[in-house]
Amino acid sequence: MPAEKKNILDYTHSCGAHIYTPDTRTLEMVLTKDDECLIEVSVVNVVQINMRLDSSPEDFFKNDMAGSFMAKMASFLGISMDRIRIVNVR
Repeated sequence: MPAEKKNILDYTHSCGAHIYTPDTRTLEMVLTKDDECLIEVSVVNVVQINMRLDSSPEDFFKNDMAGSFMAKMASFLGISMDRIRIVNVR
């Protein structure tokens, strides 16, 4: 069953607020009549990797496991480690 479509205006009316839906590659943005509401959109080439690593958050951040993981991933991808971000830990 497909996920229910979210309406961004149910959450905010702030200029520039947005929802990106990866499955359909659509971006919805809030634009207002405010003269200060200026939006710049850029398309960039990126590699997005989703993965699951079973570890408690305490263990992951203890002994710099996060830094070690990022260093190994950067080496694998052949890029600088400062280009890698951990954006969500559940």
